[in-house]
Amino acid sequence: MAQKKLLLIDLMPLLYRGHFVFLNRPRKTATGINTSSLVLLTNSIDQMIRTYHPTHIALAFESKTPTFRHELYPAYKAKREKMPEDIMSSIEQTIEVAGAWGIPMVQKDGYEADDILGTLATRGVEAGMEVMIASPDKDLGQLAGPNISILHPGDLAPLTAEEICQRWSLPDPARILDFLAIAGDTTDNIPGLPGVGKKGALKLLEAYGTVENLINHAEEVPGKLGEKVRAHLEDLKLSKTLVTIVKDIPLDLDLEDLRLQKPDIARLAPVLLKYELNLVANHFGIAVSMAQLHLHRTDALLKREAESTSQYQHLADVAHDYRLVETPEEREALAQELLTHPLVAFDTETTGLRPRYDRAVGCSFAVEGGRAWYVPLPETIEEQREALRPFLPIFESTTIEKVGHNLIFDRAVLHRIGIEMKGTCHDSLIDHYLIDATDRHDMDHIANIYLNYAPIPISALIGHTKSITMDSLPPKEVLDYAAEDADVTFRLHQVLLPKIREMGLERLLTDCEEPLANVLLKMENAGVRIDLAALRKFRIELEGEVIRLELAIRQYTGAGINLASPKQLGEFLFGQLALDEKIRRNPRGQYPTNEEVLLKVRDKHPVVDLIIDWRACVKLKNTYVDKLPDHIDPSDGRIHTTFHQTFTDTGRLSSSNPNLQNIPVRSDRGQRIRAAFVARGEGWKLLSADYSQVELRLMAAMSGDQTMIQAFLQGKDIHRQTASVVFGVPLEEVTPQQRQRCKMVNFGIIYGISSFGLASRLRIPRKEAQELIDAYFRQYPAVKTYMEKVIEGAREKGYVETLFGRRRVISEIHSRNTSTRVAAERIAINMPIQGSAADVIKLAMVKIDRELQARPELRTQMIVQIHDELLFDVPDDEVEIVKPIIKHAMETIVDLAIPLEANIGVGTDWLSAH
Repeated sequence: MAQKKLLLIDLMPLLYRGHFVFLNRPRKTATGINTSSLVLLTNSIDQMIRTYHPTHIALAFESKTPTFRHELYPAYKAKREKMPEDIMSSIEQTIEVAGAWGIPMVQKDGYEADDILGTLATRGVEAGMEVMIASPDKDLGQLAGPNISILHPGDLAPLTAEEICQRWSLPDPARILDFLAIAGDTTDNIPGLPGVGKKGALKLLEAYGTVENLINHAEEVPGKLGEKVRAHLEDLKLSKTLVTIVKDIPLDLDLEDLRLQKPDIARLAPVLLKYELNLVANHFGIAVSMAQLHLHRTDALLKREAESTSQYQHLADVAHDYRLVETPEEREALAQELLTHPLVAFDTETTGLRPRYDRAVGCSFAVEGGRAWYVPLPETIEEQREALRPFLPIFESTTIEKVGHNLIFDRAVLHRIGIEMKGTCHDSLIDHYLIDATDRHDMDHIANIYLNYAPIPISALIGHTKSITMDSLPPKEVLDYAAEDADVTFRLHQVLLPKIREMGLERLLTDCEEPLANVLLKMENAGVRIDLAALRKFRIELEGEVIRLELAIRQYTGAGINLASPKQLGEFLFGQLALDEKIRRNPRGQYPTNEEVLLKVRDKHPVVDLIIDWRACVKLKNTYVDKLPDHIDPSDGRIHTTFHQTFTDTGRLSSSNPNLQNIPVRSDRGQRIRAAFVARGEGWKLLSADYSQVELRLMAAMSGDQTMIQAFLQGKDIHRQTASVVFGVPLEEVTPQQRQRCKMVNFGIIYGISSFGLASRLRIPRKEAQELIDAYFRQYPAVKTYMEKVIEGAREKGYVETLFGRRRVISEIHSRNTSTRVAAERIAINMPIQGSAADVIKLAMVKIDRELQARPELRTQMIVQIHDELLFDVPDDEVEIVKPIIKHAMETIVDLAIPLEANIGVGTDWLSAH
């Protein structure tokens, strides 16, 4: 008879893990339920059951009441943060899912989940079972032994007692108790021996074996360490009691109560559907048809809109005066009314989200809270221009301020009609972005927060399928929705602008972000020309390269593997070739094969570099070479990307349709893409203006490191200078390899790179990478001090700032999850530098635009911005005129301890100009 298997699952760590894994992109159902924790938990349970086939199973979770440990030591776990609400909710979700699934949940007042796991594991072994405890909690290692293994849910790799001993450098899992009692545990607030860390604890255990033996021989421990031991004997006793898992708590259940039963599908299916746990549903053969799923999601969305907004005011709850304006006489009267107001909110309604192509349906205006008008527009552009003619004095006024939400879209709609909006233009989208770049910026969300108001959802007009467009609806049906948009925008601006001033962000708003919107609109309208012949030629070359690389890879893999399948590649690399035993399967049972993972093992087999190269070629071809021609506007033969001002957390611009920000520029192949971007036409050139090492210069200035500052002031090659000191060789003897390594260190430090990350990038041992980082900080000590201060400031304030006051909220800096907290610290280090660089180039764009406007005879146009580089279309006869204008504007945008430097290049295409 096969041995029975008992799978014990530590619930709370899995719920926390799911919460933090999906923290930046929470998993939510159509009804808005956050299921991040539940998704990871259920997928993990499902995978563990299918992998290990337990006969018995239990989920252990915490006591609702204080435990005996709290009674012994009130400060026990006192430093832990309050449980996030989403995790609290997920406990109830888990109870519901586990009940439907037939998985027992075990809880005991006065005891922790660890005690339940310890007791059930002990009973299981006594009953002759093989026991697996699924938990990332290091304390549970003390339970490992014959027939008990510890299973880490992240990689589903069971650890035996021997493996746990190796990890802890201890002779017996039971000694983990003694180790924790001596070293203490900040997570649970275990006191331990003050000032004695991990190394000291191991040293004491090597000499005395157990805490009890150490206490008995306390008088023999020499020096200051002995003094600490003797002064904290009671702390040692208490600490060991606190960390000892109880293995015999009174549980009113029998092991047979934990037998894994075949689930009742009729009961389980609706619960899985409710929480949209589709992966688990598929594994159980619960066939949820697309029609069922669509119906469920549609009903859920409608329910969500009805319920989630119930706490807010709606249009019916507030006094309002919304009017439809349809006749020429009514439009004239409205225009005269608007001219009497200093601030006018404006919004457009269109048939889609592409202002260059989709038709304008109408526009709305508001001048105070609760008072707005909707103006339907005729079909043709000529008729629209005539209908809006009375409003030209408002649009073109330099004294009447305009406000919108995502106003650049509305201005693009007007531009297509032939109308330019002038004067001061505000945008509540940008206002909110400056207040909290990490939050959502859609108008409905902001109205919920700042106005306690829920605007009419678009689905109320055109449904969720969007098969209906706005132009198919009678204007009377559109009136409330459209007028409300202008009304809410007006009210939001009234609330957000004081907040901007309170936070000290008004100058960043008025000197940078608001005028930048004008610049971006011009750039989008100008577009950039693409050489289709050059792209076609490059595509043929890439296709040949892809085939060559695939043939080379096939020599190792054979013909049976689909190279585009991460699952099949993972099985080949980590299953068949076993390149790295530490690489574990994810909860879906697949090995990861992302670039970060492949870089770790590239030295272990020649096929890995070939795969990396093949992927790069395929991505380049599919993403750019094949797709760029699709974005050419047939009306002018140019590409008009859409720039996004409020997308990134750091303040950097982004773009879409196409995304020009991610064009690879470091590889030779990536640079070939640049060659396809060409000047406007005969008699024109492309001018590239690129900041030189702007982030390193900002790091030098912001940290005040005199060694780095002097290197820049003296015009030294900063990477060679760093290498000279790090490797202890004269400047002239620095090798290209040494310079390249220190270049990686210089830029990596800005991004808070770890020794592990640096080792992967440089393909060197981790110890050597750490030595490089240590040598770097010895050379630039003020940089290290600066970084430490930034992290400490983030902990105190909850955010970091750029040189110009731009903020980035970092709530994760206090996370209990180590990897999440470390990632937050990297963000804290990087954001002030990267964000300041983003501010610098944005301000430079505004300044250059003003300089060019001051010379109306010039035809030069700014057309593209990518990271630290600007691209211009310049007539041949203006090249020498605009070079100094652009260079001076970029280099004088901010007064630093070291000057900024901009490199100017000119050519017929982007590659030759760069």
